[in-house]
Amino acid sequence: MVTIDGETVGYLSRQNARSYRKQLKQMGHERIICKCDAMIVGGWHRSASDQGKFGVKLDLP
Repeated sequence: MVTIDGETVGYLSRQNARSYRKQLKQMGHERIICKCDAMIVGGWHRSASDQGKFGVKLDLP
C-alpha cells in the first residue's frame, strides 16, 4: 500500500510487492513497515470537469 499523509494513493503491483517482500525477508526484515521518498508527477486539476491523473514515483532501494 502506498500512502501519503495518511491517505492511500496506490499499491505496488503484485509482482513488485512479492519481489520487494522477498528481498526484505532475506535481509531479516519480514514484518517491517517501509518508508521512502516519493514524487507526485503529472496530472492537473483546473476544475471539476478539467482534471488529469496524477502518478507517484517511489524511491525504493
